[in-house]
Amino acid sequence: MPEPLPVSGESLRVRSVRRRRSHDRTAITLLLLLAIAVFTGGITWGLPSRETDRFLFGSRPSWSGQEILSLAGERRSDANVGADVDRDPLTDRDRLADPFGKIPLNGTDRQRAEIVRRYRLFTYQPDEMVTLMSLAQMRPGQGDWDPRLYQYGGLWIYPVGGLLRLGSAVRLVQLTPDLTYYLDHPAAFGRFYVAARLYVVAWAVVGAWAVFALTRRLTGGSILAPCIACFCYVMMPGVVNMSHEAKPHLPGAVLMLLSILAAVRYVRTAEHVWWLLAAVLAGLSVGMVLTAWPVLAVLPLAILLVRQEWRSRLHAGAWGVGLAVVAYFATNPYVLIHLFDNRGLLASNLGNTRRMFQFGLSGDAVINAVRLLAEAASPTFVVLGGLAMCALIVAALLRRTWATRHAGWLVIAPALLAAAQFTVFAGGQPAEYARFGIFPAIVLMMAAVVGSSLVFQRFEWRPEILVALGLAAAIPGSRYYAGFVSDASQPTSRTLVAARVAAHRPNADGTVGVFAEPAPYAVPPVNLFSGPVLLLPADYDPAADPDAPDVVVRTVDRPESPPADAWASRYAWELVESVDGAAPMQWAAKPFMVFYRRTE
Repeated sequence: MPEPLPVSGESLRVRSVRRRRSHDRTAITLLLLLAIAVFTGGITWGLPSRETDRFLFGSRPSWSGQEILSLAGERRSDANVGADVDRDPLTDRDRLADPFGKIPLNGTDRQRAEIVRRYRLFTYQPDEMVTLMSLAQMRPGQGDWDPRLYQYGGLWIYPVGGLLRLGSAVRLVQLTPDLTYYLDHPAAFGRFYVAARLYVVAWAVVGAWAVFALTRRLTGGSILAPCIACFCYVMMPGVVNMSHEAKPHLPGAVLMLLSILAAVRYVRTAEHVWWLLAAVLAGLSVGMVLTAWPVLAVLPLAILLVRQEWRSRLHAGAWGVGLAVVAYFATNPYVLIHLFDNRGLLASNLGNTRRMFQFGLSGDAVINAVRLLAEAASPTFVVLGGLAMCALIVAALLRRTWATRHAGWLVIAPALLAAAQFTVFAGGQPAEYARFGIFPAIVLMMAAVVGSSLVFQRFEWRPEILVALGLAAAIPGSRYYAGFVSDASQPTSRTLVAARVAAHRPNADGTVGVFAEPAPYAVPPVNLFSGPVLLLPADYDPAADPDAPDVVVRTVDRPESPPADAWASRYAWELVESVDGAAPMQWAAKPFMVFYRRTE
């Protein structure tokens, strides 16, 4: 029997590398398939439909699209006003309101038509319609490509428009300038939102790969930690939430991760192609959403960390900064144009955004920022990730290893800037504000996984520790997933609440109090023809008002304890939830409190 041929050490190493790469491909493929399944599971949640007509109109015939448009009128166009600015706000509230601050909202057919139009065209997410409003006011045939929306970048607006054109070409969506068609067929308009959400899903899946690759670099090549980090990313509450919304914040965070990856590669290899790629990706990050600007910190850091002559560094730095600027303005040309010819339009859009947030660093802002980061990432990752980031900073300062030092700084520095930006605007913000902290939340999760992997690498139960981290993301993340799936089919959370409001409305003239203008995200559909719908001030005192509404309904982030005496003396109440468990960031499956007059 012939003896087997000897195998050289080099051949064994080659086989080992091939086997490891094969395992990597299998692992990342399975994780990406999981990501696609999770991110698309409830992608049709909260879309406009005609199901709300039975609540809005009661026993009356529903209005046609032409009737709605003739009563409500077209949305006024103004070339000097941002796309997200309310064109018909409730002005002079003191004049409109009664002595207790109540404002009637459905007294005329025009008011009713404006409300019905929202339910026919808007989703359960209050900001998704802004993108479509921006696209609707462009006039490409007249050379007008101005989105009039600049906190959302052109890398968000223009690709969504392109996807709608592509969808129309393959007959998946119906594009027409006739608004009455969409008012008659809100489900057709709902497909626009699905197309925009699919754009987010594509970026979110790329983000799963980026987390895998970056974690592998930080842990020195092991396979378990990157897999756990990728799984945690997929199941993180903030990622699950934002992958189901047509908003650019998650794609912006993914581009930040890609820029960091390219910068890490540049520092390790000193190859300028990676530096230029990092610079372009940084510019595109800001071109996706303005709040991604902290990624620009990667550029000077990479120049400082790379092992090159200073002449080469400065030459690369100049090119990189120039490319980042070009990448931003290439996707946002109207920002550059309006800096010279129409700064008022920039101020209109950016000022509208600024009015939503209050700048200031206080104890309450810090506490709220930590609480919201814990909601986006999970409390486990905020605690362990914070400790791990401190440890990584110390290790980098002590120059433990070159690879850990440069990769660690390039991840931590933009995350700290993003966390600082998040904190100074966090005062008094509701749970949905957590979306602005998605990048530091992802970095905290990665830091927790990397830190745990390095600390426990010599322990036999290291895999169990990392699996426990996966559960720390999966348990709260699954609640968010369930909420989106729940609102992707009938009955939705809003129709369930609408049925309870109708049941508690005592008669045809019963009054309903709300704390926001009726729209599908903030108010369940209520009968607009049977009695007054009243907008209540935020500090409304029902005990002092002899004509307090018969029923009051409001959204809540979390199930609330019984209300204060001013409400308890006048009302009984019930909490209406379509899914068990709190998921306060999301607008899907939103809990509502319904207050109804006590019967003597």
